[in-house]
Amino acid sequence: MARTDAEIVAAVRGGDVEAFRELVERYHQAMLATARHTLGNADLAQDVAQETFIEAFRGIHNLRHPERFRAWLHGILRYRCLKAREFIGPATVPYEDGVGNWTVPAPEPEDEPILSCLKHLSHADRELLTARYVQDLSYEEIARLLRVKVGAVRVRCLRARERLRQVLACRQTTEREVTPCG
Repeated sequence: MARTDAEIVAAVRGGDVEAFRELVERYHQAMLATARHTLGNADLAQDVAQETFIEAFRGIHNLRHPERFRAWLHGILRYRCLKAREFIGPATVPYEDGVGNWTVPAPEPEDEPILSCLKHLSHADRELLTARYVQDLSYEEIARLLRVKVGAVRVRCLRARERLRQVLACRQTTEREVTPCG
């Protein structure tokens, strides 16, 4: 039976440094996917995800609630992505370049339009939807990360989903319009 995050954190704190590998294996692909969503640059996303795990390893003794490791890790990633965006400015590689390499979650064919429409949303909307649906963080976890009330997260998520629906509907309408050849 797989150990919980809290059990692994306790093992690492107890001196079993190799136990941290379980956390890396458990969350690496999700962290990488989130960084790609946020940064739009596959190479930079790799670097930021790696830095996130290094920082988490170094700071694991400061984690107050080991059962919240995933949300804490996401917070570190969020901070690292914000710093990287300040450094590089807007995305330097087309968003689609990283989509084909994602392994978590494996996009279903019907999800591809949704993933490609994320690039048309604001950074805040992309970050929120990624935290909720790629990282699978609860509203409560997101609220703690953003330091806002849970109700505010629910409303923001609802609005971000609505904006995503609008972008998707606009895209589908455009794709249906057939222009005559010739």
